[in-house]
Amino acid sequence: MTDPLIFAKAEIGNTFYSKNNDTTYKSVQKYTNNHSSKTGITSTNNKTFRTAFSYLLIENTKTHDLYLGYFGDVINETPVSIKYTGDVKIILDKKTKLNMPKSTTLVDELDSGTKKRGYAFTKLDSQKQPKQIEIVLNKPINTYDQQNYGKNIHISLHASAN
Repeated sequence: MTDPLIFAKAEIGNTFYSKNNDTTYKSVQKYTNNHSSKTGITSTNNKTFRTAFSYLLIENTKTHDLYLGYFGDVINETPVSIKYTGDVKIILDKKTKLNMPKSTTLVDELDSGTKKRGYAFTKLDSQKQPKQIEIVLNKPINTYDQQNYGKNIHISLHASAN
């Protein structure tokens, strides 16, 4: 499949084809918390600028390298244009820090009342599957006055039972 949100909601073991690098990935593990949906989507609301992401451990089907990523939507329900910056920081098992590369499919200015679908992922240095991850979504930017909008969002997630 090529739709990030359909992949995000799919059961573990499904595959996602990335057009960006002509590679197929298989989902290995979802990371969720008590606020996540039954399909593994963890939503945030930052003054009506929303995200609906599934945080996934994925495996390159050729090299078998592991990657951690997020797949889903950013939704601008604010009255102003907002730029999703894609600045996402991740801490694995309370020790290893990762800076997620900016999503080429999500980083964009969104007019009021619009949404964008996409994904981003980064290769893990280890083949060890993290048991928990901490996510920090940095503030988006109000494109009218170029000021940060809302606050940083902190999310604690754990490996869900498959």
